[in-house]
Amino acid sequence: MGATSTAEIPSIEPLTFRAGDTIKWTKTLTNYSSAEWDLIYNFRGPDTFDVTATASGTAFLVALTAAESLEVGPGVYRYQGKVFNSDVTEQWTVAEGRVEIFPCMADVDSGYEARTPARVSLDAINAVIQNRATQSQLEWTIQAAGRSVRHMGPEELAKWLQFFQAEVAREEAAVLAERGENPGNMIVVEFRNP
Repeated sequence: MGATSTAEIPSIEPLTFRAGDTIKWTKTLTNYSSAEWDLIYNFRGPDTFDVTATASGTAFLVALTAAESLEVGPGVYRYQGKVFNSDVTEQWTVAEGRVEIFPCMADVDSGYEARTPARVSLDAINAVIQNRATQSQLEWTIQAAGRSVRHMGPEELAKWLQFFQAEVAREEAAVLAERGENPGNMIVVEFRNP
């Protein structure tokens, strides 16, 4: 006998989800009843997939099964939600946004890089400054600079160090906030590319 979930279904599109999880949300549209309109979400990113909503009273239930979400590649996706009437003579965009899909850890091979690009950059710069960099850290290219850390002088390394320290601090604060935790006395400063 299978267990049933009593988790509350959110009424807003997710900002993130993990491939392999069951994903559900409801969408209430005051001008578009599920009795008269259909709703479909189109996702575009590393993969392409569409999700057709079902009626849930006068609202819509959008759902991906665990098996369906497992088929989706990780990455950042843009989505549009559109309603259309039964003869498709009218169509309206009712939702747009972005979602990040994380990989299912059960399907990740060894060697998976779990750090963000900002954290990888910060670690590479610190290793070069401390004269303990591995070959791969020396070859790490900072895209905005257009070259590897091996070819940067001390002043340029110091500028990028500050930039990536702030970026990693911002990422870590966002993770804490997402968990509902207070990032404490963390001060996040934004720097533009040097």
